[in-house]
Amino acid sequence: MSFTTILGAGGPIADELTRILTANNQPVRLVSRNPKQIAGAELVAADIADREQCLRAVEGSSRRICRQRACRHFCVGTVNTCNAPPYQGV
Repeated sequence: MSFTTILGAGGPIADELTRILTANNQPVRLVSRNPKQIAGAELVAADIADREQCLRAVEGSSRRICRQRACRHFCVGTVNTCNAPPYQGV
C-alpha cells in the first residue's frame, strides 16, 4: 500500500496537510517524539534526529515529507522534500 510519512509532524502545516491527504483517502503516517492524533492518520513516536529511529519510521512509505532541520540528513526515499520547496511531490 502506498502512503505518505510526515516527519516532525505536529505543527499547523503538517496538521493541515494530513487533513487534506486523509480527506482524499490517502494514508498518512505522522512521526514525531510525541505525535498527536489526527483522524485517519497512523502515529509513530520517534526522534527524527536519531538516524535509526528515522529510518524505521519511514519504512514502507512511498513519500516522505520532512521540513525539520534535524532530519534533513536522514530523509531518504522516493520524494525527498528536505532540500526542496514545501509540498514538492505531494
